[in-house]
Amino acid sequence: MADLGCGPGRVTAYLDSLGVAVFGLDLSPAMVALARRAYPGPRFDEGSMGALKMADGALGGAVAWYSIIHTPPERLPAVFGEFSGCWHQAAMCCSPSRSVGSPCAWRRRSATR
Repeated sequence: MADLGCGPGRVTAYLDSLGVAVFGLDLSPAMVALARRAYPGPRFDEGSMGALKMADGALGGAVAWYSIIHTPPERLPAVFGEFSGCWHQAAMCCSPSRSVGSPCAWRRRSATR
């Protein structure tokens, strides 16, 4: 599982403590450094959730905990498309957010992959 836009790593560390095979990804080198210092167990990488560098089907799921709120609404379909290309067909994405369009349209599309 990937924690996309992991920030200081709290959600990644929580999932890791539950035994989930998870890694954190954040665009900010400062946030990745902070996460690595605070939580030395899980893996944290620098990168963009809009340009994931992993093979199709590599993930069982993703968490984007309050990270997509920083993405302009017009870019969300591309970001969600990037998410769905990286995980197994039965994967899940969890992302609380403000109202930024219709995530339901993306869920229907990714569920039919």
